[in-house]
Amino acid sequence: MNKYYNNGVSVNFSHTNGDQYAVWLYYLSREMFINKLPKAWCEKVYLLNKALHGCDIFYEVMLPSVFVLVHPLGTVLGRAKYDDYLIVYQKCSIGSNHNIYPKLGQYLTLRPGAGIYGDSTVENNVSVAAESYIIDKDIQTNKCYIGTPNAFVLKPQAEVNKIWRI
Repeated sequence: MNKYYNNGVSVNFSHTNGDQYAVWLYYLSREMFINKLPKAWCEKVYLLNKALHGCDIFYEVMLPSVFVLVHPLGTVLGRAKYDDYLIVYQKCSIGSNHNIYPKLGQYLTLRPGAGIYGDSTVENNVSVAAESYIIDKDIQTNKCYIGTPNAFVLKPQAEVNKIWRI
């Protein structure tokens, strides 16, 4: 459970919490896009989020319905196929390699500086360690990935991130 989102009894939202405000601005720009409001409006909200929080989450990107940003400064989330229970820390990146984007499972945690690119399939309950990145590689369920494509370790991971426990 994240104390900035949930006090143990109910969900909290505060526009003065930068992490929550970054999520809200993404949702606003996305809803404006889905409802076919002028693209200039979508772009302004997207750019406000980028300027205020340093995160690049374009309004055409369809993030999961359940996700958390934690200090998202420097984060870029591209056009991957996302699933619920995504946690993204600062300086993370999800993007293409030769215009191919990853497919991501439930309960994915990206620690600070983590990245996933290209033709990668990351299954459920996976953590990508700080400053680690995956390019064109499949990662099976219940793993912690540490390293780079040329030098990595996969460790077993049985429990989902405690942030999802209520």
